[in-house]
Amino acid sequence: MTTVKARSSIRNHLKNFKQQEAISLGRRLLEKELQTMHLNLENIDETRIQTLLSVMAIPSMNVLLEDIGLGNKMPFLIAKRLTQDDINANIKLDDTGKIQQTPLIIKGTEGMVITLAKCCRPIRVIQ
Repeated sequence: MTTVKARSSIRNHLKNFKQQEAISLGRRLLEKELQTMHLNLENIDETRIQTLLSVMAIPSMNVLLEDIGLGNKMPFLIAKRLTQDDINANIKLDDTGKIQQTPLIIKGTEGMVITLAKCCRPIRVIQ
């Protein structure tokens, strides 16, 4: 027979373990993408990282790495955003100052199979 406190402690430990594993996996995935660009996460300026986090409204780098590790964010897109000249380039604000939701434009997908989940809206491809 286990106590409520013991069960709670076990759940908390497993949740923390899952979070740490996701952060570790996210870091490895982002590092791998940056290596293809001949860069390293440690070589990227901290102000650039903080700017990206504020533009994406993410509180910390660990939260971003966890999202990458859980598959919520694509490491290629994060690496591209970190390395582009203007981090705000794809961000559009509406009249109230909030980020406008715009469709993702995919260029160069000729010959690639793109499958959308039922929950997704169609994506326009600009030629």
